[in-house]
Amino acid sequence: MSISRYTKAGTGSGGDWETARSFDQLETDLGRASGDDEFLIGFDRFHEDPIFWSDNRLSLRRGGNSSQRLKLTFGYAGHANGAVAGSAQAPFPLFRQSGATPFPDPEADTNFRAFLTLRDGASNLDISGPGFHGAGSAGFYRFEGGRAFEDIQISDVHARMAGRVIETTKDTRLSGLTIQHCSAIGLGRGFARFFNLSSSVLRNLDLDAALLDWGGENVCQIIAISEGENVRLENVTMRNAVSAKDATDRGSDYVQGDGLVLEEKTRDFFLQNCHAIEMGDGGFDVKTAGIRFVDCSAINCKYGMRIWSRNEANSVENCTIITPRSRADNQGACLWCGGEVMLSDCLLQAGPGAKIFRFGDGLDDADPLIKVSGGRIECARREDLVAGRAGTLELDNVLINGEMVSGALHWDGERLS
Repeated sequence: MSISRYTKAGTGSGGDWETARSFDQLETDLGRASGDDEFLIGFDRFHEDPIFWSDNRLSLRRGGNSSQRLKLTFGYAGHANGAVAGSAQAPFPLFRQSGATPFPDPEADTNFRAFLTLRDGASNLDISGPGFHGAGSAGFYRFEGGRAFEDIQISDVHARMAGRVIETTKDTRLSGLTIQHCSAIGLGRGFARFFNLSSSVLRNLDLDAALLDWGGENVCQIIAISEGENVRLENVTMRNAVSAKDATDRGSDYVQGDGLVLEEKTRDFFLQNCHAIEMGDGGFDVKTAGIRFVDCSAINCKYGMRIWSRNEANSVENCTIITPRSRADNQGACLWCGGEVMLSDCLLQAGPGAKIFRFGDGLDDADPLIKVSGGRIECARREDLVAGRAGTLELDNVLINGEMVSGALHWDGERLS
């Protein structure tokens, strides 16, 4: 096992903080890394002395193995020659992108490269930190190279004004990934995008897009997953993704901006204590086959949840979906359903100008089905209960505006029967 320490002004061998190696030597040393090696990048917690960057600074092509993990920690130089990860409240960013602004020119943003690029399926890694300011759509951490990455933990990343924090390329696959204890404020495109993610956990994330609107097709999706299975999200809060500027450039005035987006090739996802607040479109926009929400909420989103797939395992349990917000010509609703879903013991509330349920065109031609057991529904008028295309609503002991209701109701697109 080898432990090496690095600082911005280091000139030594890396045996302790007083003899730390220069940060500029880290790229070369990572190229010689092997399992069980540990790299500590330390900063003085009492002085603002970040490392500025404008191009790819680090590449990692080597990892550890199942019994010997390679570790990379960005933090404050601590006692006993260790490194202490920062927090969301840390006074100074450890890394600052040169020229980073809250509203970058989208053309210029495409020129930004990731700070750390992971290649060649480097696996069995523990990466902690840092706190940073500024990144492009290519991300701060970027996985690329057409290989499978396995068993990686990323923690204690705290970002401000980033296009994305974590990005992957279409030809990469990740499994056994854990992302935890991270925060972000100011997200142009989102926190993380995965083209293929399986058997992974995302937990304890506080992610605020801060209403940054990059315009045109640069819409914000805080977490986006295109393909994968068996993924858990726990204690994840997503806020303020609204992409409305230059909407006509996309051919319509449809307001975008989503919290969690799961595409059609995903299945078997579980969410507990996850929350979406103030989304221009969907708080949770999921095409997943077999998704379960427990103790989650969606507040002030155009659509609190969008359920597209027809699957008996789709369930929403003890969740709160309130105050859907209509945007432009798009009427808000607590739940948009194009497939099938079961709601148990939930609270749904919609004020004037919004609906409780909206049926839409899902992934097949069959009429959508919403089953509701227990819980409470409150809407301004009874006719605000359902809208959209034809569908069926099955109620079992549901309190609607103070009245207990059971039975199957069919919506033909104009009226309930």
